[in-house]
Amino acid sequence: MEVRNSGWRIKILPICFIFILTIIFFHPVIFQGKTFYAFDTLLQYLPWSSDAPPDFRANNTLITDPVNVFYPYYNLIKKCIRSGTLCFWKDYILCGIPTSPTGNPIIFFFYLLFSESSAHDLLLWLHLFGAGLFMFLYLTETGLRTCSALMGAIVWMFNGYVMVWFEFQNIIILAPSLAASLYYFERWLKTRAILYCLCVSCALALSISVGCAQPNIYQFIFACSYFIFRYVWMRRNHADFRKAGRHELISLGLAIFMGILICSNFLFANISTLHEGSHRQGFSFEELYKHTGKLPPKYLTTLIYPDFFGSPAGNRISFPPKIRGAQPYNNYNELCIYFGIIPLFLILTCLPCLLKRKEYIPFYFFTALITLTMAMGSILYYPLAKFIPGLNLSAPLRILYIFACCVSVLSALGADILLSEGDKEKRSFIVLWTLLLGTAVVLYLFVRTDTGMKWAAASVNWSDWHQVRGIFQNHFSFSSPIISKPLGLVFISYLCLMSVLLYRKKQSGNIFLFLTFLILSYDLISFGLTYNTASHRNLEFPRTEAIRFLKQDKSPYRIITYGNFMHNSLAPFGIQDAGGYSSFYLRRYGEFLHLSQHGHNIPLPDKFSRWTYFNTFGSPLLDLINVKYLLLPPSMSVNSPKVELVYENEIKIYENKDAFPRAFFVSEYQFCNDRESAYEMMASYSLEDFNKKVILESLLPEDFQKNSISENKTEPRVSLISYHPGKIEISISTDQNGFLVLSDNYHPSWTAETDGMKTEVLRANYIMQAVPVSPGNHKIVFKFYPKLRVTGLFMTAAGWLVLVVLIAFSFVSRSKQLVLTRSHNTAI
Repeated sequence: MEVRNSGWRIKILPICFIFILTIIFFHPVIFQGKTFYAFDTLLQYLPWSSDAPPDFRANNTLITDPVNVFYPYYNLIKKCIRSGTLCFWKDYILCGIPTSPTGNPIIFFFYLLFSESSAHDLLLWLHLFGAGLFMFLYLTETGLRTCSALMGAIVWMFNGYVMVWFEFQNIIILAPSLAASLYYFERWLKTRAILYCLCVSCALALSISVGCAQPNIYQFIFACSYFIFRYVWMRRNHADFRKAGRHELISLGLAIFMGILICSNFLFANISTLHEGSHRQGFSFEELYKHTGKLPPKYLTTLIYPDFFGSPAGNRISFPPKIRGAQPYNNYNELCIYFGIIPLFLILTCLPCLLKRKEYIPFYFFTALITLTMAMGSILYYPLAKFIPGLNLSAPLRILYIFACCVSVLSALGADILLSEGDKEKRSFIVLWTLLLGTAVVLYLFVRTDTGMKWAAASVNWSDWHQVRGIFQNHFSFSSPIISKPLGLVFISYLCLMSVLLYRKKQSGNIFLFLTFLILSYDLISFGLTYNTASHRNLEFPRTEAIRFLKQDKSPYRIITYGNFMHNSLAPFGIQDAGGYSSFYLRRYGEFLHLSQHGHNIPLPDKFSRWTYFNTFGSPLLDLINVKYLLLPPSMSVNSPKVELVYENEIKIYENKDAFPRAFFVSEYQFCNDRESAYEMMASYSLEDFNKKVILESLLPEDFQKNSISENKTEPRVSLISYHPGKIEISISTDQNGFLVLSDNYHPSWTAETDGMKTEVLRANYIMQAVPVSPGNHKIVFKFYPKLRVTGLFMTAAGWLVLVVLIAFSFVSRSKQLVLTRSHNTAI
């Protein structure tokens, strides 16, 4: 039907088609002035919900992390860059937590040059196009027909797993790097040019420097497995294959070294996190799936009906199945395995050729099977959870990212088989496709029965089946798009692929082949656009009257919220929260908040939630950490002489009259020689105690202890000169020995200077910082300097610089060599 690939001219048209598909997907951003930030989710939370229409519901309630986690993070990094500093301290939540600037130069410069939403959209578009481009190049490099390679590229770009994590940015940024690493490795196998070896290193380094640890680990293991497999296969099956010589080994060694160097920021940041006493604790393999989640077998039905168990998008019901009802993390994003109807047919085409075709089919088929079973709770995941740091902290479901890659390649291989196998293979294809069609029909008929509906909705708690039966009847009815669209696509895909199979040697076969591309594109792009939210830019953190009121207070302060507030959502306004949401934060701070909310009588839990919630107020611990304002819904109130209502409109704002300033002076101290006794002492202290004493866990210098403490004749004066993330300047005037206490979280990487002289930073009040102060006027400067993180960032920057130079030099050298070779061949 088609001539095999012969140069770039044949590739231009498919690349243009990939480009057009990205434009179609981004039409809300390009032509309607929207952004792929789900800012509409803000309207479900205070203080913005008061302006939302009655009964408003966001398009997708699961897409919140990009808004309240990633946006504030990049906003902070951008502010730090503009002020000429590098951000290693995230000060807007949880009394400060360590962080690291991104080591990915593309992300860094995009956020430096553009606004947060514009940079976000440009990065998404660039990497979506890159994912399709490099997957197409890789598949053509393996010898597949152009149309087959295009099929796999479209599936990789728009498969369900990439789409449900699209706005989160991390997965779509990893997608082109994975395909690029495979492509450049294939090029290296054929040419042994150091240029391609360095490009492999660059591709993997780009993904790792994003900082998304778990998918990166899976991607790295998969890439290494593929490289080993391909090299061994070529050695065994191709007599003319040239094994790696000394020159090639040096090239590989250089590429590996450069990759490790560039990944220093990622590696050192994660090593630091593991050693900083995180609130998260690892699980044993036996407990891992129970506490995080796994893919239930019944969820395989979503390979045909993606919204079989509902969806958080489009105001639909959502009831993802849970094993034994004990998995808190099973949601649509984590469980998504949909990759389109036509690819499902094409993968079945690979089965009859599983053991008699070239090596790619068994490798990708068994890798897909292994990763899918790992997500379902297989013992095969045990070595990863046991021996790789970090993989025992969260759900193994993220390995479905590799599953999505494998099925994308398999769909391309299946398309190539469909176009190349002889007539004798038709019967097996028809049988398998008909079985898939029959499965789709039988599944629909089954869920129309009470037994089928109860099986599908087993995770739903209902008191009376008759009360909810109607809801599920409508959900599974033929008129519902949950059923009608997938079932219609199954029938249309079946007929279209049958036509390709029967008429592939005729001109009409090309028409049906083109129809398969249109059906596939419609299927996956409509899925992605329905699931993702393109919101209007005027919803990008609009200021309300309550926010304006809080911004009038120029002093450093913290807030806490009660009720329906989104975590971290006030961070873009520079309003710091004593609570918040973070994947990792200091465990001591979790213990501190636990004590403030539950007292000493409730034992500490083994682990703390990533989300912090406040239910009570009155503990002096909240006063101690500079909680000046309490934010509540209009229907709630606080009855306490400590607070005063200072604002009442879309929300209520109470001012805490007992709040400590961000930095304050005390003249006395209480020494505790271990963590447990310090915690006990914190529980026993009153507000008056904290006003007089600081609890320390390390001994003071002898010369300071010998100084006598005089009577307090004048009130110490403490003023904040400047307050920036990771650098705080304070002036203090006192006539007695004492301690300057700062309510930012203590960390060993904090340093201090008093009048230019280095001063030890002491752990104070369990989580805070303090420095000894002698009588007189002093200027004290706190700096956060995490040596390991800083070293990692500078090594990464140096690595990128060297790698770019090496790639440029190698490219020029190879270009000259190719020109000379062509000239020589022409002369001959």
